[in-house]
Amino acid sequence: MVKERILILVCGQARCGSSLTMQMLHAGGVPTTGEHPAFEVPQTAPSGIDLDWIARQHAAVKLLDPHRVAVGWTAPRIVIWLDRDPREQAKSMMKFLAVFGVATSRQDEGKIRRSLINERSDAMNAAGVSAHPSHSINFEDLIESPNREAIRLAHFLDPYYWLDTTMATSVVRHRPPTCLPYLLEAEMLGGRA
Repeated sequence: MVKERILILVCGQARCGSSLTMQMLHAGGVPTTGEHPAFEVPQTAPSGIDLDWIARQHAAVKLLDPHRVAVGWTAPRIVIWLDRDPREQAKSMMKFLAVFGVATSRQDEGKIRRSLINERSDAMNAAGVSAHPSHSINFEDLIESPNREAIRLAHFLDPYYWLDTTMATSVVRHRPPTCLPYLLEAEMLGGRA
């Protein structure tokens, strides 16, 4: 339930747990942009993503790799930043690329991992992590202690939203935090990939 209108940016680098966080916010009662399970951002302007338009919808929005996206915004916002072990994140990105038929090599995995590490600061700056109220979530903590992370998230959002802290129970699947051998999103949509 909305207490005060504000844009929530759920940000990180690809395969960081942003979809899971959006699923939790949605289950907790926060208006979200995009469709379950991925909550992808609609392109609302020719020049990129119009976050002011999204903010007028009272929505949380997922924004991956914000340093690589043309974003227009002046709306007040808060940021939820997601981090993940870069080794596991690179493995997940490799798996994701393979689903779409992109040929990759072990060498590519190392390049992706180094890119994640090297671009993290730029991505955080582009998201506004230090310039706006921000909350960090580590993917591994989210998987291993979902209820604790849900309570932490609810405390952060309390000035703006009343959040059902049981949101993690219905969303987070018990699993190891390491990269799965399949795309969980594909399973959620009805078929393993």
